[in-house]
Amino acid sequence: MKIRTQKQSPTLKRFIFLIHFATVCGEIENQDRFEQGFRNSIETIDATQAPWNAAVYLADQNGTINMICGGTLISEEFIITAAKCVKDESGSVRNASVFRVALGKTFKDWNDPRDSEVAQKFQVEGILDEDFFKIFFSGNSEIIDFARHIVVLRVEGMVNFDTIVTHPVCLDIQRLNERIPNLIGTIQIDT
Repeated sequence: MKIRTQKQSPTLKRFIFLIHFATVCGEIENQDRFEQGFRNSIETIDATQAPWNAAVYLADQNGTINMICGGTLISEEFIITAAKCVKDESGSVRNASVFRVALGKTFKDWNDPRDSEVAQKFQVEGILDEDFFKIFFSGNSEIIDFARHIVVLRVEGMVNFDTIVTHPVCLDIQRLNERIPNLIGTIQIDT
């Protein structure tokens, strides 16, 4: 696929690179235990069993930070979540500065002392929404319709892959390319 444009943002270039070149990605530790607990709703998992799990938080005008949604780590600086999580009552995307993301947390509260030593917390720097995906998947109405329901959050800084947050989830780019022909290919950027 060739993406031609007058000017393309560094975010788009970085997003394309990071989702395509993730070297290590998601496998759940102790898959059988996870599936059994999930089916029976009798067990919770800790952060090491699904290290790509993210929590999305909203900071209100008083400085209170509340968890509003879950998300999934897809690279060292991008988290995917539902589009409704970043919209206000009128359906407009809120400013990125009001959002926070936490990784490696087991407890819901932003400042819970029980996971404060291991949690990685980030300010959200940018939100890649439907407009971004219209550029990326121009002409493919099926994927653009799907993309209306998701956003990608870019965090300030980089996730530190450690003993808790060991890797992002896997994105099946090959399978996606079967549905969106020529997704994997050459990117030509005219600046």
